[in-house]
Amino acid sequence: MLEPGWGTRLHRARRASGAGFMLLAVSVAGLACTKSVAVVRVGLDCPIPALDSGSTQLPFGRWLQATCPRLGQAADVDVRDGGRCLGRVPAACVAGVLPAVRDLHAKHYAVLPHRPAGVETAVVVFMKGLLWTTLVELLQHRAQATPDALAVSFLDSKLDEQRCTYGELHRRALAVAARLRTVVQEDDRVLVCHLPGLDYVAAFFGCLYAGAIAVPVYPPQDIKSFDRIQSIIGDARPRAALTSAVIRQKLGAEADAAAGPALEWIVTEDLADADGGGTPARRRPESIAFLQYTSGSTAEPKGVVLSHGNLLDNLRAIAKNFRSHPRSVGCIWLPPYHDMGLIGGILQPLYAGFPVHLMSPIAFVLRPGKWLEAITRFRATISGGPNFAFDLCVQRIKPEEMARLDLRSWEVAFCGAEPIRAATLEAFRAKFEPVGLPAHALHPCYGLAEATLMVTASGYSAPIVTRKVDADSLAMNVARPATQRPSRLLVGCGAAIDGTEVRVVNPQTRALCAEGEIGEIWVAGPGVAPGYWGRPEESDETFGGRLASGEGPYLRTGDLGYLEHGELFVTGRGKDVIIVKGRNYYPQDIEHSVSQSHPGLRVDGAVAFSVDRDDEELLVVIAEVEQKLVTSDLGQVIPLIAQAVLAACEIAPHDIVLVPKGSVARTSSGKLRRQLMKQRYLARELEVLYRGRGSP
Repeated sequence: MLEPGWGTRLHRARRASGAGFMLLAVSVAGLACTKSVAVVRVGLDCPIPALDSGSTQLPFGRWLQATCPRLGQAADVDVRDGGRCLGRVPAACVAGVLPAVRDLHAKHYAVLPHRPAGVETAVVVFMKGLLWTTLVELLQHRAQATPDALAVSFLDSKLDEQRCTYGELHRRALAVAARLRTVVQEDDRVLVCHLPGLDYVAAFFGCLYAGAIAVPVYPPQDIKSFDRIQSIIGDARPRAALTSAVIRQKLGAEADAAAGPALEWIVTEDLADADGGGTPARRRPESIAFLQYTSGSTAEPKGVVLSHGNLLDNLRAIAKNFRSHPRSVGCIWLPPYHDMGLIGGILQPLYAGFPVHLMSPIAFVLRPGKWLEAITRFRATISGGPNFAFDLCVQRIKPEEMARLDLRSWEVAFCGAEPIRAATLEAFRAKFEPVGLPAHALHPCYGLAEATLMVTASGYSAPIVTRKVDADSLAMNVARPATQRPSRLLVGCGAAIDGTEVRVVNPQTRALCAEGEIGEIWVAGPGVAPGYWGRPEESDETFGGRLASGEGPYLRTGDLGYLEHGELFVTGRGKDVIIVKGRNYYPQDIEHSVSQSHPGLRVDGAVAFSVDRDDEELLVVIAEVEQKLVTSDLGQVIPLIAQAVLAACEIAPHDIVLVPKGSVARTSSGKLRRQLMKQRYLARELEVLYRGRGSP
């Protein structure tokens, strides 16, 4: 076997040479020995050019796919890493692989039905889906293999379904693609501007089928909220926009003027009865599938370029971590426009071949209990969301709603946020275990748009890992076990997913941090995107991180954390860390103490940041007030906030600002936009209900 990290090094070598995804990894052991075990790891998500049928000096995955139609001509094949021969696979072993390939589908392991002479056991471990190399091929395969199986349903407020099979989704995508081809060329960008639902899913795949690059965007409520889309239009320069008649009417002629004449709006309801004929575009693993515009929690939106290869690799790793299979069932309320909602909620079920039931994010926020009711009704096995979603369920689901729940089917309750709170997970477990929530269903994970979606995750059905660390040591960028107050309880986000490498690096010296030492989280692997759309300098800065030794490139996440025996603990985001008198404070700790200080404050409705005044950093806290809190009581809240922050974090706020509910800016996935709130504070753009000093 090869030494650890060989898969990442192969990926880097291909990336540096521009060779694309020829082969994810190969490992061969003991092929020349009698009664040995032959293990071959292959990756087949690559374009297959015309190959010399007699050649054996090719990566095994390319050779196998090229030879597949000619079983009788199979010959011994050398498996090579660059110019180095790792071993020879006998012809009988290769021939034995081929029948298994046809029946593999979404499995990752296949025992060969035939074994070569002198080899007792031969096992092939497939690192990629062998039957598809792009998302286009994946949906085609599902539509051909199981056309009448449920692909996706959308639930209304009563949990009644609108259903769509793989065959129907394929036909609808073809109809959208046929219309798009009248106005776009290959690799043109296309906005997907639909509310969550089946029309959105069909429009997204219609872009892929047309050979275009999808640009999913959250539909604006009206022309007044068109600014974010306008900035994306300016960055991506799309040729067309897919939308609904309702949204088109809301935006009106003003949207045409704002977007410019180059953008053609297409209403997809008009295509519902169109002929779904034709064939999808032929794409390659390195072809761009869509631009994943980052949430903008710390900056203006940037389009992360995601290829079909990036997506398939991350989907494979997620499926392996979740142990998903065709009998799994998904239930997702997350916004379907990027990372967790789109990739985890729509593409992951498609990859593993199981149905998913989608809900409106607004429906969830208004009635969190509907999410758990849907899991109960459809016996969902995989579902989840950010930290605040679990908080909402704990706080707002009433006893009469609890009586309708049965969560015994829920195998993976994934939770990804920045960071995950141990108190939240424990409160959720305690409240919902009596209605069947499995003991080890809660599944912390960590990821980001620039790495497609997932980077680390807990083991399947594994207990949650927590560490109680000294708050003073955290302020000095070291995680030491707590012996006395103040302390902070951190949740482990698991180990790196298959094929991914995670390092913690001192951002100043670019040296690797020791275990327990806090630094910036760096990531490498085939799920890491090549960069941002049209931003080469920012791409180099973010995706071109190199250690002091020269090793790299790595994705610099901007997040802070530490490793302990491979387990990642995320402590915060570097740009949001508050530094006062040389000491680091994590805003989420301050915000949590604010939310808990008075029942009239909105849970998870506080934001903390620092401002510079006369060369001194001062702490500012903004907190949303629930509507039930009357104006005359607001003055009593200020000292309670100040006391709570001082007690929990040993720092006194300089300014405390109370604002109406809904004033704190968030991304579409629920993350606080601290830097934007800081800008609004400095520009005096906030609607202030009350303010006061927390310190002299």
